[in-house]
Amino acid sequence: MTVTDKQPAEPPDEELWMAILDHGWDRQALELWWEGYTSGTSASRLSLSEKTVRNRLTALRQAHGAEIVPRVEGLRKAGRR
Repeated sequence: MTVTDKQPAEPPDEELWMAILDHGWDRQALELWWEGYTSGTSASRLSLSEKTVRNRLTALRQAHGAEIVPRVEGLRKAGRR
């Protein structure tokens, strides 16, 4: 068996939210989240309540995983917060 150094390419962090279907304001919320905005600030920009944004981010995390919708700790590790 030969080992190759070819590995699957991963999209850059700033484009991970593009992996989900564009449904309503989901991508906008994820883009803001990845840019380091809080759910409260994102909610203001999207004219939604903070609880609505937090609940949707949680649902997207459950559906798509923490790589696409990281928790705050994950964003800090990635240098996004």
